[in-house]
Amino acid sequence: MTEIVKTWQEQTAELGKRTHGCRFLKTKARRWAALTRIRTVRFGQIAFLPNEAEREDRLQKEYFAEQKSPMLVDYVQRELADGSRTVVETEHWLAVVPYWAAWPFETLLLPKAHVLRITDLTDASAAIWRWR
Repeated sequence: MTEIVKTWQEQTAELGKRTHGCRFLKTKARRWAALTRIRTVRFGQIAFLPNEAEREDRLQKEYFAEQKSPMLVDYVQRELADGSRTVVETEHWLAVVPYWAAWPFETLLLPKAHVLRITDLTDASAAIWRWR
């Protein structure tokens, strides 16, 4: 998983150079176990969605103007306090099944510390966990 996050960071930086500032990537990572459970196949998917980014920015700015706090920081705190949707929690990360999940195994991976961009993650916080 750490390698996938590193790739997300690299791709965000590269797309930012080519597209005059990539501000939003929608990322997915999946882990498929073979039927034999001997081999694990991992992959990540990246989509650059400028229209979705504009909407996300607008909604998060509106939230910040009203609450004086970043929306995702507040969301992490609520999920940590509740705990009922927590899948995995590490020192730097929280994985939850969001209340708006559309798929049975959909998870949202959130850094516990406030970062503006995925490229701002430190090496320690980018190292999520090792799949078992």
